Amino acid sequence: PGEKLYEELWNHNEKPIPTDHPKIFKASNDMRNYTFDEDVFKELISISNENSNPDLYKSLLKTLVPSYQYNPKMMVKNAKRTAIA
Repeated sequence: PGEKLYEELWNHNEKPIPTDHPKIFKASNDMRNYTFDEDVFKELISISNENSNPDLYKSLLKTLVPSYQYNPKMMVKNAKRTAIA
């Protein structure tokens, strides 16, 4: 409980870029190689509604968000936090 004083906002591919304000940064992100696949997105929505194969779900998510990494320890930690709240 209490105010969150720090939050990690950058992934391993991004670097904070300074702005005119000393406490505000921009993220550098090379989105030129990013393509959005609407069919994959629709399939992801469909299987999430069906509560089906978690491995397929993670695979499709990785297709849409290449930097996505499944971390089971983080999932357990978040589940406990949600259950308490």
